[in-house]
Amino acid sequence: MKQQSFDAFWRHVDRVGWPTDAEAAAHGFPSRAEALKRAAAEAKVERPARQPPAGPGDAAYWKRVHAERAAARASDDEAVRRALEAGARVMADRRAAEAVADREQQARRVTVTEPADDLAALRREYQTRQALRAAQMRERCSKTKVGDLDLETCGPDEAGRYELVARDATEQAVGKVSLYRGDRRDLVISYIVVNPEARTKRLGTSLYERALRLACKEKRVLASDETRSPFAEAFWRKQQKKNRAICEGKGGEVYGTPIRILRRSVLEGKLTQEAFDAILAKLPDPEGSYWPCGRYYIPNPCKTRSLKGLPRGKRRR
Repeated sequence: MKQQSFDAFWRHVDRVGWPTDAEAAAHGFPSRAEALKRAAAEAKVERPARQPPAGPGDAAYWKRVHAERAAARASDDEAVRRALEAGARVMADRRAAEAVADREQQARRVTVTEPADDLAALRREYQTRQALRAAQMRERCSKTKVGDLDLETCGPDEAGRYELVARDATEQAVGKVSLYRGDRRDLVISYIVVNPEARTKRLGTSLYERALRLACKEKRVLASDETRSPFAEAFWRKQQKKNRAICEGKGGEVYGTPIRILRRSVLEGKLTQEAFDAILAKLPDPEGSYWPCGRYYIPNPCKTRSLKGLPRGKRRR
């Protein structure tokens, strides 16, 4: 047998194992006994037996696969367990912190056994503050005459507020103006109230003129509030038309309480429906819930001698 055929024989042995005698005869290979004898004669080292590759048909392979999968599952289970434990600790810490915050809030909260008692206490506190403020105002009051009425000018108090109160012969208040010092070097008219029976005496204009004197004394401009009633809006529009007041900004809010008070007077019989309709006919209508102008102000209170009639130099001929 040639050397080439013998080498091919060994390659066949390495690849598929030992051939049977019939396969050896068919391919011209020696039989196993002859091949081993020849290999021993040629002093060749006997090759180790071929180890079959690990594969799906090998029990050791599948045993190793199952062991690796079991180890992976155990590792995943451990990771899940640790994550659950960490989440439980976080939730426990959060609940503990919330419990501490609730206890602190409960400690700061005033416990009220009876809401009625608490409301009464708040009302008494408010009345006490109002009485103290009124006492401070009375200590700084001066009186002047406006027709047959007495006009009290009180203030300023610690908050920079003034109150102008008109009283009749029976010492009953028939008109009132509240003012405060604004942030723009102005004296702002917070509200003005005039009893319906005193409207025909131009009491409202007299109160505005007294507020004008206060603004001149404090060297501030006299300004309206951004929330105005229809009566206040009518007054300020008249002053703008007379070139005394200037409009600033847009969108003043409408204060409708004086109109509701007049309606109540009609229902109570203190005012006739005809008089009520005549009053409404002279008042301006808002644009929805707002006035066109944001606020009005009189820039030169000291130069404005009166708020009645036409300005000086513009009399009708």
